[in-house]
Amino acid sequence: MALSPIISGFIEKSPLTVMAQGLVSRLLDAETLNEWFDENSGDQYTRDLLFSTVFDLMLSVVCQQKSSVHEAYRQSDEEIGTSLTAVYNKLSGISTETSAK
Repeated sequence: MALSPIISGFIEKSPLTVMAQGLVSRLLDAETLNEWFDENSGDQYTRDLLFSTVFDLMLSVVCQQKSSVHEAYRQSDEEIGTSLTAVYNKLSGISTETSAK
């Protein structure tokens, strides 16, 4: 199977990152993540910023596709539809109990 030059470049420079991104994208789609958050979030809530959106931003930082949340946000701010402040507030408000379940 022939891959595009862009994908080939990522595979050559960081194959683990590409594998992790592919695995997470396949197993944890937006709908599944949002349902999981709703079931386990306790008193946390979703208004305009979905948990899956925050997850995607953080994933791009953890997998070193972006160097910071701010950079990841700047690349997707029109799609996200909320302010950078809202993103940081959401990140700081996600309790550790949410991720432990």
